[in-house]
Amino acid sequence: MPPAADDNAPAHTARSTRTWKEDNSISALPWPAIENLWDELDRR
Repeated sequence: MPPAADDNAPAHTARSTRTWKEDNSISALPWPAIENLWDELDRR
């Protein structure tokens, strides 16, 4: 299964969700959530 793209929403970061993803070998993409990008762009 391809990696998932999470947006740090509470449903994506809940312990039960993280456990389920680990149990089902679902990984997250290695880059940070889009909110971090918007913050970085605001600083420039």
